Amino acid sequence: MRRAKNPAYSLRAFARALGIGSGRLSEFLSGRRRLTEKTALKVSERLGVAPKLQMKLISELRGERVPADDLRRQLSDDEFCAIADWEHFAILSLIATIDFDPRPVAIARRLGISAAAATKALGRLKRLNLIAESEGAISRTCLPLQTTHEIPSAAIRRSHRQSLERAIEALDAVPLDRRDITSITLAFDPADLVAAKAALKRFRRHFSRQFATERATEVYELNLQLVPVTRRSE
Repeated sequence: MRRAKNPAYSLRAFARALGIGSGRLSEFLSGRRRLTEKTALKVSERLGVAPKLQMKLISELRGERVPADDLRRQLSDDEFCAIADWEHFAILSLIATIDFDPRPVAIARRLGISAAAATKALGRLKRLNLIAESEGAISRTCLPLQTTHEIPSAAIRRSHRQSLERAIEALDAVPLDRRDITSITLAFDPADLVAAKAALKRFRRHFSRQFATERATEVYELNLQLVPVTRRSE
């Protein structure tokens, strides 16, 4: 399809879009190398493959035959998108602001998305019973998403990627007095990573409780990254 739109579209460009090396992609296409589960999820996510089809692909790679009932128990497309695409959680938070306007055009204006995207997200949140509408007013139901542990990882990776992209955009688009982007680099023992994750989780919960307010007028997003800068020494 990409070659049909652009005859000059190269294998290297396709590999770059998929986030893998062109040599590896060539081997996959020729059958000289077998896709791993991790690469299959990454590629299918970049291509926008539906969650159920992702599960079917992984099952086939494992040589498993997945019953239809098991496939139906996986995340629906609505659930996957609600986790993966940032506007859904942004709308849920926007509802809590004191001047919330439930009209799709108003939501679109506040979030910087199209009215069509706002309408689509609202419909998805309603189908998942995460919001309720009554006489033109919208409220949260506080119903949590029930997810499996396989596909949500792909959804969460997409969500995190979007979060990082918005943080990068904010460096230039948002004045310094309306944002805070800082970092720290430290010597760290990977054996402490489990404890560090637990500490960060406690911090997020404490931060959320401390600044929860009925006076909210904006929606903010807090990103914390603890990632290795060095390569592991053997």
